Amino acid sequence: MPTFEHLKALPFTIEKAEAVDEGGRKRVRIDGWASTETPDRSKEVIEVGFFDESLADFMRTAAMPWMHDTSDPQGKWAAITPVPGKGYHVTGDVIDLGTDLDTRRMAMVEEGLVASLSVGFNAEYTDEYGHVDEDTQVWHWTKNGKLLEVSLCTIPCNPDTSFQVAKMLGMTLPVFDPDETKGATPFANLPLADEETGWDARQARKHLSAAADTEDGTDWGQYAKGFLWFDRAIKGTAAAYYLPFADVIDGELQAVWRGCAAAMSALRRGSVDIPEADQERCLKHLAKYYQLFGKPLPEKSAGSITWHAGEEAIVEEDRFVENVDRLTGSAEGLFNIHAHWQSEGRTIDAAHRERIAEVQAALAAVLEPHPAPTEEAAPQGALSLPQVVAPTLPEVGERTIPEVAEATMPGG
Repeated sequence: MPTFEHLKALPFTIEKAEAVDEGGRKRVRIDGWASTETPDRSKEVIEVGFFDESLADFMRTAAMPWMHDTSDPQGKWAAITPVPGKGYHVTGDVIDLGTDLDTRRMAMVEEGLVASLSVGFNAEYTDEYGHVDEDTQVWHWTKNGKLLEVSLCTIPCNPDTSFQVAKMLGMTLPVFDPDETKGATPFANLPLADEETGWDARQARKHLSAAADTEDGTDWGQYAKGFLWFDRAIKGTAAAYYLPFADVIDGELQAVWRGCAAAMSALRRGSVDIPEADQERCLKHLAKYYQLFGKPLPEKSAGSITWHAGEEAIVEEDRFVENVDRLTGSAEGLFNIHAHWQSEGRTIDAAHRERIAEVQAALAAVLEPHPAPTEEAAPQGALSLPQVVAPTLPEVGERTIPEVAEATMPGG
């Protein structure tokens, strides 16, 4: 089996020359490209510079294997030259070593029946070796590549040559997948919702899930279009997807300005735990929607953020909604626990009732008129609540939570 992980197959040209060296052996000089700076069918491109650190090691032996069989060299490479803007050019000699098989192979090269080079190298789809172009989703190999072999290839060069060679060698080539190299989702240029469209992240998730539902299960690729990032470790579950910014409106997935603003705030405030490189990709993704919505980007410097598009008010409202959602869930949870206790003949003790009454008072205070802040106001972060005794909770969300008061507690 080959010792490399990746291969690329490219055509070479033949300079028909019957030069004979001092040993009396016939040689045919070939010129070609070990790589070019053109994306291939697998959406990858090898840039000049990728192999630079390994060229010296490669040229110490510079053997020219036949079909990547290192025990069967058919010649030797004389030079490999980086050509900026084009690729790595190679020049070498196919050598007749004196057997009938050598004669046959030389004739195949001279007649153009063998006209491809197959390049084997080691690298990984990580920032250590390259990056993905966010606009084209093409992977660029840029540095630290380990060039191991440049081999003559008997398969005619075509868009699938690399995979045909791999199959012949018993290899399974790694295939570049943008979703596997980073957690940031690619820009999809979604239609824009009306700028005044409201934003509810929880409801957006529900709508995205419904739209991605198919007979074969959830189409996670479709679902991901409404988010900026996902956790590769749990890919294929709803919990993997972070930073929603789009919603399904009238059957169409649309980018929502208030959702973009909320996601930008979360990124700029550092309230999401994702890799730094992915944060930058998410910010670039959002920047395109900011431009489409005609909004100026926030500025971050010296630890502070300057907002220019009213994001503070949007984010504050979004956080308010999130907190109400948490309260709704907590209240429903408490109600269900108490119902279970009732079924077992248990009830809420005095300490729990007192704590619930305090929460009711705090919630009632939220709805009370608040005086404008003064210089004598409490320090930032302090909370001063008026004395409100166990009011009736307002209806929240789609379900009315029963009033919680000592005299009316169900099963009390």
